[in-house]
Amino acid sequence: MTKLTTKKRTDRKLDEDRVDSRQDNVIIEHPETSSKSADYSDRIHLPIHEVRHQIMSIVLKNETVVLIGETGCGKSTQVPQFCVRMGLARNGRIGVSQPRRLAAVSLAHRVAWEMNSPLGRKVYP
Repeated sequence: MTKLTTKKRTDRKLDEDRVDSRQDNVIIEHPETSSKSADYSDRIHLPIHEVRHQIMSIVLKNETVVLIGETGCGKSTQVPQFCVRMGLARNGRIGVSQPRRLAAVSLAHRVAWEMNSPLGRKVYP
């Protein structure tokens, strides 16, 4: 089950420079739409894929979205790619935080692989 919690979008500018130093971050930089990689058929079976249009709509309408889902449902790997495809990447970038460095690096490798790009070209740990 995937739950969404939202906060209405306002005209306030987000503080892009504020980063929680206790977390490790992944930067996904991809100005153009990614091609479907070989694992696309695996990704469409993730639970997040079934609600992707709802997620996209909610993200566009709200300033803050809290997405709650089971481990492995695709929250960390798919939602940032949805945001890139929707054109929400400021300066071509989407930032993703993970609680541990290993999780951030693993996520970066996975997303780079799914985007069919070498690590460091479009996805940076």
